[in-house]
Amino acid sequence: MSWHDLSDGVEYELEDIISILERRVSTGGIDNVDEKKECIEKIKIKREESAIFQPKSSGWGRSPFNPNAWMTKEGDPFFPEDE
Repeated sequence: MSWHDLSDGVEYELEDIISILERRVSTGGIDNVDEKKECIEKIKIKREESAIFQPKSSGWGRSPFNPNAWMTKEGDPFFPEDE
């Protein structure tokens, strides 16, 4: 069972993603809090209104804090390599 209840291949509004991630950071029990907060800040400055949760592996790969787990509606990486 996952702590976030996000479903693979589903599009989520950015405000909902931010809320889920901020709630997880505030409840504690996670490592690398500064990295997690940095991920949230990167999402906050995105111009898109939504993103698709599309993890490609297990473990860390399924974490919504993993930038590689998110895609745009067009199927492109939500966080391109050059950002």
